[in-house]
Amino acid sequence: KISTSLIRYPAQITSENIGIEFPLRKGSGSLSIFHITYGTFQGYNEVAEKTSKYTSQDFSIRGSYSRSVKKLPIRFGLSTRIFRSSLKKMNNYFVDFSFGSIIMLDKSNFKLGFSIHHIGRQIYNDSNVDNLIQSVFSTSKKLNYLPVEVFIDYSKKEKSKKDDFFIGGILSANENIKINFGTSTRKLTQNLEQSLARTIMGNTGFGFSYKLNTVVINYGSFVYSNGVLIHSLGVGIPF
Repeated sequence: KISTSLIRYPAQITSENIGIEFPLRKGSGSLSIFHITYGTFQGYNEVAEKTSKYTSQDFSIRGSYSRSVKKLPIRFGLSTRIFRSSLKKMNNYFVDFSFGSIIMLDKSNFKLGFSIHHIGRQIYNDSNVDNLIQSVFSTSKKLNYLPVEVFIDYSKKEKSKKDDFFIGGILSANENIKINFGTSTRKLTQNLEQSLARTIMGNTGFGFSYKLNTVVINYGSFVYSNGVLIHSLGVGIPF
């Protein structure tokens, strides 16, 4: 399966991603490339005279592998990433690892997962940047009387005093259409108190996926706490 996505942010910020999934050693492997550009900026010297323009961008390559444990309702996975962040002539390079597992209880339509992300370090840097480890606990449940799967995630980041909870769901309208929705406690911790509508809608996302024969098309929108709305478009094609 080959998939690609494009996200447009305000201020000419663009995020692009392309990935491929394939069977590998009784499991599945994937390789993805991610790129985000923050735009082109005008440079100035110490006396406010214009100099050459410069850009800021992030680029990463990630490889992943997952498989099920024989005779047990458990699936585990791991991934490694090479990440470069650049601003003007400054560059920072990271290598990190992530791993996790999920328990799937088919009879009760319940899943329980745990994962740890960003275990690694800088391998080259023009500035000192911390690589913060993140732990995530996840649960999901398919409702018995509605075509909805509800999920709740708890996220804890190293050195952070605030934890995050995420809640959302996937509504299966039919075999080809799924509607996604979700929000988080960040609507409270990042509340700018600009208006009641922004407080309610802040840090909330909506989207849908449509399966056309074997091609899956995904579209989503997300509202930040300050009211900024972003859109994303993704396409998945099997091979």
